[in-house]
Amino acid sequence: IIRNEGEADLELKAGQPTCKCTTFDVRSKLLKPGESTELDIDWKSGPTPDRAFRHGGPIHTNDPERKEINFAVEGAIEMAFEVMPMEWSFGSVSADQTKTINGVMMTRLYEQFEITSIESKSGKVKVTPTPLTPEQKSNDVSITGYSLTIELAADVPTGDFKDEVTLRVSAQEEPVVIPVRAKKFGLFRLQQMGGLMFDPDSLRLNLGSFSSAKGRPEVKIMLVIDQKDMTEELKIVEEESEPPFVKVEMTPLGEPSGTVHRYVLLISVPPGRPNIQRTDSNPGLIRLRTNHPSGEVVALGLLLHSN
Repeated sequence: IIRNEGEADLELKAGQPTCKCTTFDVRSKLLKPGESTELDIDWKSGPTPDRAFRHGGPIHTNDPERKEINFAVEGAIEMAFEVMPMEWSFGSVSADQTKTINGVMMTRLYEQFEITSIESKSGKVKVTPTPLTPEQKSNDVSITGYSLTIELAADVPTGDFKDEVTLRVSAQEEPVVIPVRAKKFGLFRLQQMGGLMFDPDSLRLNLGSFSSAKGRPEVKIMLVIDQKDMTEELKIVEEESEPPFVKVEMTPLGEPSGTVHRYVLLISVPPGRPNIQRTDSNPGLIRLRTNHPSGEVVALGLLLHSN
């Protein structure tokens, strides 16, 4: 409230706020002696916490002894719920391996809350919540929440695994959704050889640019396979390539280490084939099925430009 305790009319005018997130104005621009008005301040918090929020601005007056009155709103802006880490990444996971990471879900705005449901979109992520202990709160008595034990199932598919876990809580209607990532290696593993342009994360091989008349000389990529439970020699029983003229051969590499065998995949494009381009938005593909009892498929993306 601003009150005119002087003997003349008081003129008021809102100045420039310190942030676009804050607006303010007086309800009456002219106060007779003894009159008062209210100053309304509105502000909007951003999408992230700000524990040192302070914004406002000046009110200009015609008072020669006090031409400006400064007002500010300050405090701590908190997210309703914080989940850390914000993305659950399991990193690299080997075949038949479960993996566990830890997280926390907490709030400073509610004295208590319950996690009412937990849903993994794929059904491959299990989350076990446990109320935070006083020690886990690190002497911050304003924190209420749960420690989270997050377990990835052993049977997630090989390759890049992506999922979402939805946490519903009693204190708000909107759920909290956490992205989940993992890189699952199967019994088959592709590895770079030499200066090959191979991305192990996306499993894509870049053959570069080459003359379609001359073709692309063979490049080598290593295939590592655990051949436990195999009684016969490994061989390719089904091959699919796109473009269809990409040629693939497999030869053994060195001696096995226990049940782990190494092979070289020789990938080439014969001369005289059509001009073609395969990019990140339209990659080619090599799929190899072997006689391995797991039934696992070798799938390799291809980038190339023959002209």
